[in-house]
Amino acid sequence: MSAFPSTEHRDRLLALLSAAVFAAALASLACAALLVGNARAQDKPPDRGFIVSGFLSTHLGPSPHEGRQYNERNIGLGYMRDEIAFGAYKNSLDRTSVYVAVEKRRRFFGEDGAGIDGGLLLGGVTGYKWAVTPLALPELVGYLGRNEVALIYTPPIHGLTPAVIAVQYRRKL
Repeated sequence: MSAFPSTEHRDRLLALLSAAVFAAALASLACAALLVGNARAQDKPPDRGFIVSGFLSTHLGPSPHEGRQYNERNIGLGYMRDEIAFGAYKNSLDRTSVYVAVEKRRRFFGEDGAGIDGGLLLGGVTGYKWAVTPLALPELVGYLGRNEVALIYTPPIHGLTPAVIAVQYRRKL
């Protein structure tokens, strides 16, 4: 009997370690978002961020795996504040995904109360091909009052999924 774990056990341990590091990073970013928000000027109304839904998605091509049906109702819940977004959802492969991202947006047209922004989400997500899959997702965000709807494009992941268009609802708290 070897003193070293099998390749399968080593891979599982590395995946668990990666997930633990990702969860710690997620918690750190959440705390940082709260601290940054609390450091704002006292004369402004408090920004409590957004509650974020999961996604409705459509896959723009066939599965690379014969017979695979994708989950296109990606039920989940997240939170976004001060450009930091994090949450969890049931992904297209029916696995639980946890994500953390930074959102950078630029207004295309409109005013503070209504308009359309273009943006980019940069971060990482679990539940796909690797323990943590990097993400860089372009988005269009329409907003009116306290409501936002984001249209997000996910490029194909070679050997796993075709490109995806997803819709997400966000509500300012």
